[in-house]
Amino acid sequence: MANPIINEPRLTAAYEKMLERVGRLEGVLGVDIGFLYENGRPTDELGIRVFSSEERWEYLRDAVPPSIDDVKVSHLVSRFEKHESPRCASLPGEPPRKKRVDPIQPGVSVRNLGASAGTIGLIVDHATKGRCILSCAHVLTGGGVGAGVVQPAGGLGSDEIASLHDSFDDEDGDAAIAILSSARRVLIAQLGTDVVISTVRTPQIGEIVTKSGVGTGVTCGKVDGGGRYLTGRGASLKDDGTQAFRIVPLQGRGRRVTSNFSDSGSVWYAHADKAGVGLHMQGARDLITPGMMNSIACLLPTVLTRLQATPA
Repeated sequence: MANPIINEPRLTAAYEKMLERVGRLEGVLGVDIGFLYENGRPTDELGIRVFSSEERWEYLRDAVPPSIDDVKVSHLVSRFEKHESPRCASLPGEPPRKKRVDPIQPGVSVRNLGASAGTIGLIVDHATKGRCILSCAHVLTGGGVGAGVVQPAGGLGSDEIASLHDSFDDEDGDAAIAILSSARRVLIAQLGTDVVISTVRTPQIGEIVTKSGVGTGVTCGKVDGGGRYLTGRGASLKDDGTQAFRIVPLQGRGRRVTSNFSDSGSVWYAHADKAGVGLHMQGARDLITPGMMNSIACLLPTVLTRLQATPA
């Protein structure tokens, strides 16, 4: 099974072997290739990481070896959670991202009338349906194809801006698009940075990425690993996991959170060339460092190919 962002044969072979070894054990939440940890702190050395739930970490200690085929292994305790929010009305004094906006643009709140709140990640063009919004399936899906999508997320039917067209939630990610109506104007630049994402590519290990989301606004992080993660739609990492990558806060910046609730659907883009690299799906709470919230994103090129869409 190919790793999404690492092509080094020695690491890839060890990753595939570890995934086969522990991928169906209860409590294993992820296996990836990334920066190893020593005494609870990240290093600059790449190896295999196994992520376990807090409840099963002790039980799995004997199942996760310190190395595999001479590649070092870090066994980490974590907790994954979707970064959606309950459906609720906008309140006075809330940030502009949660309010009704015209024009619509990436970085503001949205939801399907039958789903929970998240973020518009990107304005895209579908091969046959025209201009659409991109977000997560758990944000835009509810009520089937054609169901209404509203902005703001606390809005009602009169705030409908789009209708669900296509979605998926499987090994390729958690993503959906909705066809925009002509009810409001549209801007394609990311709110808060004015970045226009016109190209997409696979992320690179160690690079700096940025996203604009409803929950935490504009945040930056570092791609610190990629592999397979259990996103909550199944019981077995090997059978139900999603190909994705992990983003961690930048060291020395004083901020321990890269994302939080309502950020689902944000698009991560590379700091260097502004290429889109990932669709934010969920948080990965770091239980080694209290208060640390990492992020899990599926691969944006795969998402757009599946949905037959391109950046607007």
